[in-house]
Amino acid sequence: MTGEGLSRVKLAACIAILVACAVVSVSAIGRVWRFGEPRPPKWVMKQEVEKIDEQSLEVISLPLEKWKALGCRGERFKNPRTGQYTMVSVMLCASCGQKIPILIPPSDLTGPEYDALLRGYICPRCKRHAFEY
Repeated sequence: MTGEGLSRVKLAACIAILVACAVVSVSAIGRVWRFGEPRPPKWVMKQEVEKIDEQSLEVISLPLEKWKALGCRGERFKNPRTGQYTMVSVMLCASCGQKIPILIPPSDLTGPEYDALLRGYICPRCKRHAFEY
């Protein structure tokens, strides 16, 4: 092969590599634009999830997709009956075993402060400690 023929082969190889990189880049960008962020499967979004109102202690069970559609602020979801953001996850009281709202601590607590907050959490139903210590 002559020098001119060799340079044509190199040029063709470089062009092929550039075209392949462009195709991969465009498909990756298209996937992000088309699909956005990763989403859970549809069967997960149809699972019933219980939330409890922090004020009235009313337990409401809806599919996860409905809770997401209602919207949330931080850890609190919108109550479908009142329109206020007072619905939180459910936990069981260690003293009485009834469903009560989870404790949502401030994010700036350190370990000892967090432990003290947990020890001081009183069940809104039975008025005893909600956690075992």
